[in-house]
Amino acid sequence: MPDKSREERRNAVIEVLNQARAMELYAITQYMNQHYNLDDMDYGDLAAKVKLIAVDEMRHAEMFAERIKELGGEPIAGHDKVVEQGQAITKIYPFNATLEDDTIDTYNQFLLACRENGDSSSIKLFETIIDQEQLHYNYFDDVREHIDRLGDVYLAQIAGTPATSGLNSPGFATKLPPQ
Repeated sequence: MPDKSREERRNAVIEVLNQARAMELYAITQYMNQHYNLDDMDYGDLAAKVKLIAVDEMRHAEMFAERIKELGGEPIAGHDKVVEQGQAITKIYPFNATLEDDTIDTYNQFLLACRENGDSSSIKLFETIIDQEQLHYNYFDDVREHIDRLGDVYLAQIAGTPATSGLNSPGFATKLPPQ
């Protein structure tokens, strides 16, 4: 069987990068929805941390898009998954831990696809992002474990905390000079 052409190999890598980008776009939407709900339930500290993880996912989506463009592809702009809305706090953390664990597994498979297609830059990108997804998994799983073991006592301790650990850096609009 003849080897794949360079273009075929590049297209295979672009395909997995776009699949990863779609996964990140879904995670962003899911986590921001949870952030709003946790904040509304007065769990500010938990809300802030979920928001920071969503920001990490935004960075990942951007990193994938940049690599896709470097390879001559077009980054996808959406995802086809349905966001779980109105989740109870006891459902959020097991859901997110599973989502992150599945992401790590999938990204390891995508990394292998990059290796098979000779793209060391995309391999490094996946290695970096997998390490960060592992941190997300560890956090979500730790909170899940605290809720499972301590239940309402743990949640009562967190209730009423401010969302001060949220995104504190100014956005683009706030950096613009006054008109």
